[in-house]
Amino acid sequence: MHTKFILLIVFSFFSNLKLIAQSINDFQSHQSGNWNQTSTWERWDGTTWVTPAPFTPTNTEGSITILNSHIVSVSAAVSADQLVINTGGQITTNPGIALSVVNGSGDDLTINGTFLNSGTLSISTGTMKVNSGATFIHNTTSAISSILNVTTFDINSNFIYQGSSSLTPSVSISGRTFEISSCFYFRCMVYNTWRKFSYLL
Repeated sequence: MHTKFILLIVFSFFSNLKLIAQSINDFQSHQSGNWNQTSTWERWDGTTWVTPAPFTPTNTEGSITILNSHIVSVSAAVSADQLVINTGGQITTNPGIALSVVNGSGDDLTINGTFLNSGTLSISTGTMKVNSGATFIHNTTSAISSILNVTTFDINSNFIYQGSSSLTPSVSISGRTFEISSCFYFRCMVYNTWRKFSYLL
């Protein structure tokens, strides 16, 4: 009986902790889809997750989380903050479309899944973390130096650059923050092969 009572208290504690972790105007993905479609999202109203969301998230809302198995495409320009991609989730910025990550409260962009940048990712004043097992793919010729300036790559993360055959704009890793043995893959279009580099910084 005593053991059951203790287990009940522990269960109640963690259940309440899960509720406390959410704030009104937090968003999470409901399914794969375009960012600017309300059907893609769920919004926390203080009691439950509401779907479809009444509006789509921007940096003026709370946290924005992409859940496992969901691929959210940025098909129209948008700004975001407290953006988290869970393991198995993905954000894709479409060609010619900009996602601006601003420096607000909490972490600005945390990648535990995959971020495929085929458009423009702007992180002028915020920061980005690519955690263990996560992948950041730069699939565009848009500038990447400003992104690397504010990004921390975990030791077991991956960075794939396939911007152009001549690596233009030029890519410099000098002075960047990388963990030891972070893996970098550069697409060599001339030979249509991949070249892998492990930087020990």
